Amino acid sequence: MTIVFAILANRIYQAELTDVDHFHGAAEAFLTISDALVVLGFVGIGQKRVVNNS
Repeated sequence: MTIVFAILANRIYQAELTDVDHFHGAAEAFLTISDALVVLGFVGIGQKRVVNNS
């Protein structure tokens, strides 16, 4: 999404992504959400581990 917002900022405002606050904020929000999903994936993998003591 960061690339999409960077292209939009360039095409619409002829500016860098960091100069267009609402696009930059949206890109950061998507980055935060994707990081949270990665963490949840690792937590899920850790919880599914089954110990078989026979």
